[in-house]
Amino acid sequence: MKVRNLLTQQDVARIDQGATVLDAAHLMAKREVGAVLVGDDGATMGIFTERDLMVRVIAADLTPASVPVIDVMT
Repeated sequence: MKVRNLLTQQDVARIDQGATVLDAAHLMAKREVGAVLVGDDGATMGIFTERDLMVRVIAADLTPASVPVIDVMT
């Protein structure tokens, strides 16, 4: 199976590029996953991971509720 096929499956956790880091963290907790794909209209623009949350948000002393996930995704 190709990665492209895996990324388009419905059970993959995805979030809209306009969502906040807090939205992404809530989705990751709800789905019990360590990462979510970021994009819109089915196009994947990147991935947001637990490490992105820790290094790019928490360690940088940013507020998860006000930071767009697209600004800190991998």
